[in-house]
Amino acid sequence: MVNVNELEELLDNSNLQYIENTIADKLNSNVYKENLPLLIGLMKEEVDTSMLSLNIIKDFIDNHSDDVIDFGLSFLDKSKPESLCIGFAITYAIYIVYLKEKDEKELLQYLKQRGIPKASKLLEKLLYVKEKIDL
Repeated sequence: MVNVNELEELLDNSNLQYIENTIADKLNSNVYKENLPLLIGLMKEEVDTSMLSLNIIKDFIDNHSDDVIDFGLSFLDKSKPESLCIGFAITYAIYIVYLKEKDEKELLQYLKQRGIPKASKLLEKLLYVKEKIDL
């Protein structure tokens, strides 16, 4: 299980902030940072469910910023949100690690465990983005 203090440290990570600010700027969005305790609780649940260590996620964010930015821009291509919640790069890093290192069944199981509605449809979109940006 993820330590909340370590998760808070990751949110202060300069690479994570660079990724999120770059994506938000390119989409003319902002990064929502209010109600941080609630958002950290949701991120903790997400990371715990992913079964990935926070170190794996942090290392990925630190070493593959461009991949996360390309993924985020492609993933949000048609939606153009006004605001994105702080930590969304953590979600994208988890998706990319699954896409690169796990099989489709494991990714679908993760999405279902997260309680994502229409998990199969999201899986299709994730696979499309993977192919589009040549992960």
